[in-house]
Amino acid sequence: MIPDLFLKIFYPEFTERLLHYRADIEAKDNDGWSPLYSAVVKGNLDMVTHLKNFGADITARDVYARTLFHIAAGTKHFHL
Repeated sequence: MIPDLFLKIFYPEFTERLLHYRADIEAKDNDGWSPLYSAVVKGNLDMVTHLKNFGADITARDVYARTLFHIAAGTKHFHL
């Protein structure tokens, strides 16, 4: 699953390399989650910041029309 790939092997250098080789930062799973959604659910502020800096869409919605803010609040990651 592409969104989790970014998180399972999160090293800023590796993420940059993936993006350099045109990995799709907006790749979505069956629920419409991008790597940014996975980072928010796990409360990984470093990854959220990193993906945002690379242009990840912070206004995206999943297949249930939930935004990142819905996900952050639902998982009690208010610091994001």
